[in-house]
Amino acid sequence: MDKREQLIKLREDTGLNRRQFSEYFRIPLRTLQDWESGNRQMPDYLLRLMVYNIANELKEDPGIFRKWKEEDKRRRKEIRLLEKGIPIEEKTQIPDPASQAERLSRYAELLDQLGSDRIKNKKPKRED
Repeated sequence: MDKREQLIKLREDTGLNRRQFSEYFRIPLRTLQDWESGNRQMPDYLLRLMVYNIANELKEDPGIFRKWKEEDKRRRKEIRLLEKGIPIEEKTQIPDPASQAERLSRYAELLDQLGSDRIKNKKPKRED
């Protein structure tokens, strides 16, 4: 197995896509693409360092790459929200079930009040 195949296998074993893998190791995406396609040769020492780094990361935290992918997904979502002008805190907080139930009951009360107000303020239909 040559370096190119080893690199591809290493990346696939982490579960990261090319962009995520390049960001994780702070390697330009285009460089990683060139290494994987065989257009450029990756230095031997760099592949050994990557394997060493991944082995140590997995030893310390077996779920490191899953967590990293989730964090990457969250960051990208925040960027999209910011681009749309939506404040991050309001959209990315996960409400706890108790506060969510309270909020729903308040919404139900408000809807009941609005419905009863509309009925009270409803004008009678004209009869022609």
